[in-house]
Amino acid sequence: MPVLIADLAKFCRGRHGRVTRLAEHLGIAQPHVSAWLTGRQEPSGEHTLRIQAWLAAERRCDEDGRRKAGRSRQIARAATAEVPPEEVPVWLL
Repeated sequence: MPVLIADLAKFCRGRHGRVTRLAEHLGIAQPHVSAWLTGRQEPSGEHTLRIQAWLAAERRCDEDGRRKAGRSRQIARAATAEVPPEEVPVWLL
């Protein structure tokens, strides 16, 4: 779990608003995400899987160079899709 949180924190610090977008995507309050990032709480198993899918989708959007237009739909589709085995991080196995 510490590796996931460290990866999430590094990714969220890279661009303003990612913590808020993650909270909105998960349907939770932003302070919960902040508590995870500071180590005060750990995400549930379901949230852990949804965070992993969100990170993969966000990275794909960044790699593709897409910005804003259609981003929400693409992230929603990717977050509900099955993650290919080669993209599952070691800490999740």
